Amino acid sequence: MTQQINTSNDPYIIVSSDSHAGLQCEEYRPYLDSSVHSEFDEYVKERHENRRLTEEINGEYVEEWESKNAEGLRGAYDPEVRDKELDADGISGEIIFADGDAVTGMESPPFGAGLAAGQITDPRLAFAGAKAHNRWLEEFCATSPARRAGVALLPITHGVDEAVKEVDGVLMLDGNVLMNYIRMAREELLAESSK
Repeated sequence: MTQQINTSNDPYIIVSSDSHAGLQCEEYRPYLDSSVHSEFDEYVKERHENRRLTEEINGEYVEEWESKNAEGLRGAYDPEVRDKELDADGISGEIIFADGDAVTGMESPPFGAGLAAGQITDPRLAFAGAKAHNRWLEEFCATSPARRAGVALLPITHGVDEAVKEVDGVLMLDGNVLMNYIRMAREELLAESSK
């Protein structure tokens, strides 16, 4: 069988399947339940101290990275800037994961609930951070639902029953926050919790 090569001028549709977004850490406060605000204040102090240490150790790199990518980094939380960046890159749609700034982690969900969620020892904070990010992500994706699909945070290692509740809550949101495979995972979580 020979493969046909498309030599037409038809446009390609490009979807980024590994983009990242998130608020600057202190901006998550309105999305958190008030019961964790004092712990969040401490978390923000820790993030700023971590940033200071990162700059102390690798300040030249951080400064260069942030100055070269300032506009793109703002796109981690500003949908208008993000759309301009996506348009410039020819991206039609995206699947969004947590943690908008991999260099300093300043745009990560509260309490480390993003890609570092396995390091959280307090289940209450793991879910509080995940829920805050999911609330924000729903709003962010709703700014351009045909273009954005966000992946909700579900810290299942901290409690299957609570994770099922969060899946149920996220499924009811208006934005594109969960993809279909998460719906299937819900059934698996329910089956596991009934054992």
